[in-house]
Amino acid sequence: MNKFYIQIALFLLSVSIYLNNKTIATESAPEIAKKIKSKNSHVTVSVYMNDNPLATESALEIAKKIQSKNRYATVSVYMNNKPLATEPAPGKPKKIRSKDRYATSEEIYEKNKHLLCTNPEEIKNAEKLMNEAVEHLKYHATCKKGYKAISHIVRNYMAFFKKKHQGDTDVVRVTYRKKDSNRYNKVVADIWNPDIIKLVEYTYTKTKFVRVYNPNLVIIQQRFKKWPWSHEKYFYALAKKVQLSKYESIIVMTSANIIDHHPSDKEYKNTIIEIANSFTTEIDSEDDIRSGKLKKTFVRLAGYLIQECQTYVGVTYINSIDGNRYIYT
Repeated sequence: MNKFYIQIALFLLSVSIYLNNKTIATESAPEIAKKIKSKNSHVTVSVYMNDNPLATESALEIAKKIQSKNRYATVSVYMNNKPLATEPAPGKPKKIRSKDRYATSEEIYEKNKHLLCTNPEEIKNAEKLMNEAVEHLKYHATCKKGYKAISHIVRNYMAFFKKKHQGDTDVVRVTYRKKDSNRYNKVVADIWNPDIIKLVEYTYTKTKFVRVYNPNLVIIQQRFKKWPWSHEKYFYALAKKVQLSKYESIIVMTSANIIDHHPSDKEYKNTIIEIANSFTTEIDSEDDIRSGKLKKTFVRLAGYLIQECQTYVGVTYINSIDGNRYIYT
C-alpha cells in the first residue's frame, strides 16, 4: 500500500496513539499522517476490527468493509505489525468505567487460597465429578425438549421453563440477557464471584468458598432466604468454571456426599448426576448448621451457560435443588 492510500485510510479513522500501553495522544487523521510520513516510506498499514484482520489494502476497500460492520466495533491500525491506534469507530476513545472492573478468577483464588485442598485423591475425584457435571449442565441448558413455559418478565428478556427429569425431578430453566456483548467477560466473572448476588438468586443470599482445588474448582456454601423473616436455608456444593470457547462459558454446581454435621437424618441422593453420590468429603461447618437452625438443601444440578452474542450476553440458568422451590416458579 503506497503513502497516498495510507493517508486516505488514516483520514477515514479517528485514532488514539499508544506507547507502552499508555495513551499519548488522541489526534486527527492528518496529524497521524504527518507522523507516518516521517517513518519509513515502505511501511505496511493493516486494519483490525475486534481483534480480527479486516484489511491490508486500499483505503476505499477498507472504508466499505468498516461501513458494513457494527458501528460500535473496535478498529485498530497496525504499522509494520505494531499497534498504532485503537478506539471505537466512529466516536471518541473508549474510557474504562469503574463498573466495567471485575475480580478475575486468579484474584478470587488469591483471596481464598488459604482454603486450598492438599489431598491429591480428593482433587482428582472432584475434577472427575465436575467434568461430568459440565456435560449435564450443557445438556439441560441447550436441549429444549420437555420444558414448558411457566412465566415471563419483560425486563432482561427473562423467560422461565420447567420440566420433569426422568418423571419426578424438577428442573427449572431460566433464560435472560445482559445488554452489551462487550461485557461478556465481566458477566462470567461476576457470576463466579461469591461476593456478588446473581440476578436469579434471592435478595438475601450469602455465598462463600469453603474449599479450593484450583482457581476454577471449589466447594461453596450458600445461605439464602426469600424474605428477611423467612427461615434460612443453605447448601454445600462443588462449583466449576470452564471456558468452552472464546464466546461460551459454563459455571456449574452440584452437591455430593458432603459431611457438614447437620443433625438431620435425611439421606440426600443426586438423581441427576449419580457419580456425585460416590464423592465424599467433610466440611468444618458453623454452629448454627450443626445445631440444625438452618434447613439443609441439596443441589442436584445448578449453573449457568453464558454466551456472547452480537449485541448482548445470553445467560441460561439451570436449577434443580432438593428442599427448595425456585424463586419464580
